[in-house]
Amino acid sequence: MIGIDHHANVLPAHGKIACSRCFGACGTWGKSVIEQDGWLLENNPMAWGSTNPELLVLGFSKGTRQTGKYLEMPFDQIAFGGFRGRLEKALRSLGVLPDRPFADMFTARETDVAFGSLIRCSVAKRVGDKWAKSGDVINALANRASGDDWALACIDQHLSRLPTRTKLVVLMSNDADYMGASFGRLAKVRPSLKRINDVAYSDGIVTFVHIVHCAGTSGNHYSNWMARNGTGQGHKARLADEAVRSAGYRPASNPNIAREKIMPPVTDEITSIPAAKTTISSATKEDAKTINATLEQILREASSRFERHTERPGTKYLSIFVTPNGSPFAVDTSNLTAQPIWLARKDCSAELLACMRIEIYPAARSRNSNLNVVGLKQGYEVVRFYPEDIGQARMILEHLYQR
Repeated sequence: MIGIDHHANVLPAHGKIACSRCFGACGTWGKSVIEQDGWLLENNPMAWGSTNPELLVLGFSKGTRQTGKYLEMPFDQIAFGGFRGRLEKALRSLGVLPDRPFADMFTARETDVAFGSLIRCSVAKRVGDKWAKSGDVINALANRASGDDWALACIDQHLSRLPTRTKLVVLMSNDADYMGASFGRLAKVRPSLKRINDVAYSDGIVTFVHIVHCAGTSGNHYSNWMARNGTGQGHKARLADEAVRSAGYRPASNPNIAREKIMPPVTDEITSIPAAKTTISSATKEDAKTINATLEQILREASSRFERHTERPGTKYLSIFVTPNGSPFAVDTSNLTAQPIWLARKDCSAELLACMRIEIYPAARSRNSNLNVVGLKQGYEVVRFYPEDIGQARMILEHLYQR
């Protein structure tokens, strides 16, 4: 565990941070907690990536998927668990990431990018008899008037003196209350800050830009922000583009294209998938008219990016595809409400397993008879994923495409 010097002109090193500023001299990482006025602060600050970055990316605090049992995951996989793929797309749409694998940026070897949270420790709010780390916690803490100002303490500790190389800080959440509270606290430790527009501010040295929250719970906000459409989120995205451009970056001309590994284009209509990519069977085309929009999109994108299994391309109840390295996976078209996707257990990363509802099938357990291919049939351990939306489904497809 790495200790820190107060106000050092460098970011914390990759790993657990030995900071107990809010807990006093007896604070212990992973054990100390403060309960105050219906709020809970857990001493578990962490950092990922470079100590001297050009770009710093900050969430609000560590959510459910970055604490508790998830701390047992490999350290490099903890940050932004469950929505790292969506975060990458958002950052690449701004043109702020280097042209190399995103996962590599969450390691101690990284030199240009750093990740963390505005409050490095974990914050929770009591809701009934439970502690909540998502939902309205961000805005509720931003408007909290009583108790110690943990946000200001952490901002003073880690953001008052940034490395001279750092020129851009991207903060997740562009809710008006949160942006206002963040600006107010940052201005206390960086008094030269001036607003650039409704989502960004700068002191002429570092530019701070707020983007949409990338968690799956953000609903249409994320897709509208990514589309730069005529909605409020689309407008905020264009303001973010202006701000990063003023900091010397060039937003992507097509925000939906990730530069790490360009995916084949997705066709607009399920019936227009080129024959060369093995079209969906006519039975599936007919059924697609009654399948919900999410499943249509999953089938469309899978068919555009992957080859069909040569021996068993599937039935009208199950479509089987093959990844670039030859591993099979299947999209279940018989369940019109859950859109399950079947993967071989060996093809699942810890991050993927942690980010959505799953069902693990041991090798001996029976399963859909249409999964009669090597790697998915009985005798092989498989995982049935239940993506809640197209964002989670794309996370699975992109994971498979990169393998």
